[in-house]
Amino acid sequence: MKAKKEIIINIYFVFSALSVAIGLFIIGYFIYVLKDYYVLKNFGLFKLPENWQEVDFIGGVYGTLWTLVGLLLLYLAMKMQNKILKIEIEELKNKEKHFSFEQFEYEFISQSRGIIEACNSIKLETEEYIAESDETKIIITKGDAFFDLIENDLRVLSLCLKEKQIPKSKQNITRLTNYGIGEKIFQQISNKFQNYSEKQITEDTFKIIFKRYFFELSPLFEKLDSISKLILDSYLIEIENNDKELIYQKYKKQYEFILAHLSYSSKNFFNLSSLFSDNIKQLNDLMLKN
Repeated sequence: MKAKKEIIINIYFVFSALSVAIGLFIIGYFIYVLKDYYVLKNFGLFKLPENWQEVDFIGGVYGTLWTLVGLLLLYLAMKMQNKILKIEIEELKNKEKHFSFEQFEYEFISQSRGIIEACNSIKLETEEYIAESDETKIIITKGDAFFDLIENDLRVLSLCLKEKQIPKSKQNITRLTNYGIGEKIFQQISNKFQNYSEKQITEDTFKIIFKRYFFELSPLFEKLDSISKLILDSYLIEIENNDKELIYQKYKKQYEFILAHLSYSSKNFFNLSSLFSDNIKQLNDLMLKN
């Protein structure tokens, strides 16, 4: 862009210099040709020649031509200024886009760190049945182990509710009690699940789990929702006037960067969180379309 602008300026400069040089040459030539037409009477006074009409004609033609050259130079100057202005606007837009993406990357990295910290800082105290000692005890679950617990509960609960079988093992009874599901509620949910697809059963079971652990999960959920919105907003701004596939691949890398820092079970949590977040749902739909 800068080189193009310099070329336009140089072309105009050369043309202007050439026009001025030709004009000076013509003036000098006219002075030389017409020098005998004038007689100096006193300082600053000239005697007008009798054949003034010839001089007037030459001056009129030259003056008109020079005026036309001046108008042409003015036109070229305005046209050149318009081209340079367009180039500068384009440069400004490119700088703004580059700056905007730099801002996006800074915010994205910051929020990504927040997600990793939120995953690692999750801590949960639960009751768990120990078959060997036939008793329950408090278990402290942290980080990825918490998402493994959710993943396991999701699988067991959805299977029990789908098959309408109240679990007989104390471990599963404790699990149901942990989610506030007694025999009456179990039957109600099971009846509702009777005509559901596998996907619907999984989603509704996850809603039960999410509600139970909302306090522990909400900080991470809000960060996942926020970073999804950040990616979507920036993507939609850039996609308007750029190569769609190029922009798609650029932001898909950001999406994959998030997934790469999640464990298998926390990744499933992220996907199922789309049930409660339009931003996460739209991002997943967009990035998984291919």
